[in-house]
Amino acid sequence: SGGNTASAVPTVTAAQAGKGFLEPGSVGVGGVVPYRARPQADADFKAKARLLYQEGKFRDAADAYQHASQRNPSDAAAHAGAGACWLAVGDADRAIAAYQRAVQLRPDVSGFQAALGRAYLTKGDKARALGAYNRALELDPGNEAARNGAAALKTK
Repeated sequence: SGGNTASAVPTVTAAQAGKGFLEPGSVGVGGVVPYRARPQADADFKAKARLLYQEGKFRDAADAYQHASQRNPSDAAAHAGAGACWLAVGDADRAIAAYQRAVQLRPDVSGFQAALGRAYLTKGDKARALGAYNRALELDPGNEAARNGAAALKTK
């Protein structure tokens, strides 16, 4: 990052910045202000998504999580939230893709690994499901979802 570019930044009202339209201090080619993720706005999208999920509005929740993950592509929790929504509506392929992204971003989170296992199991891919459950258990031997998922697969 170069020097201070504040003088070149087009004026952004507090209302615009507060609504997540722009973030002051970011200047692109020709003075165009590109979008940069704002943590509070991203948290608001995830809070909305969680509420929609709790209300059983899984597709709307998935859209809100996807919006949050587009705004901040490195937000593993937003990808995992979308995965949970896609799983809830029976779209295992989209759930797997979302959980794979979450795991790619945060391979240290046992819960993401276990959720990926559940998505694989929903699709009928028992080998990959067991692999994901085992990775979850390596990270956290106390992960009950992973332990139960792996045990169920081993008894089949």
